[in-house]
Amino acid sequence: MGSERFRFGGRTLAAVNCLVTFVSGLWFSLPGFPLAGLGANHGQALAAASQAYTPPAGSAERRAIVEALRQKLRSLHQVEAIFEVHYLKVHRGWAWIEASPRSPDGRQRYEPVSALLREEGGRWQVAEFPCTEEDNPDCLGQPGYFQKLRARFPAAPRDIFPQ
Repeated sequence: MGSERFRFGGRTLAAVNCLVTFVSGLWFSLPGFPLAGLGANHGQALAAASQAYTPPAGSAERRAIVEALRQKLRSLHQVEAIFEVHYLKVHRGWAWIEASPRSPDGRQRYEPVSALLREEGGRWQVAEFPCTEEDNPDCLGQPGYFQKLRARFPAAPRDIFPQ
């Protein structure tokens, strides 16, 4: 372990004699290894990892999640789409997204979609693409939907789902 330079929050920082890891878009020092130069931001980074967060627009993580959703929509409905993201929360390798797809040229608008995604092997995959039928008790929008979803995916953190 020597002196290394890395970017954090738009600043270049030096990590001197410490062990650093990169998790979900954030840099952390491992316990017992101080991270020089982070100061107050270090606590903010640790707090972000302990609760759901929304990846910033344009971030690699957000692009990967949206791309997994795009591939799922393409495979189910043979639709090429771009998305307006209304809700996105990520925590511990799980994400819940709600978005409005439209054609790349903007002429076609499609029904809003939601999905539960899981990051496995460094890739985001859709774990659940809920139905939206109004009279189906197992579909999104019905009472108890998220309880049933959490029962099927108990490892998914509760705080990624809408309140």
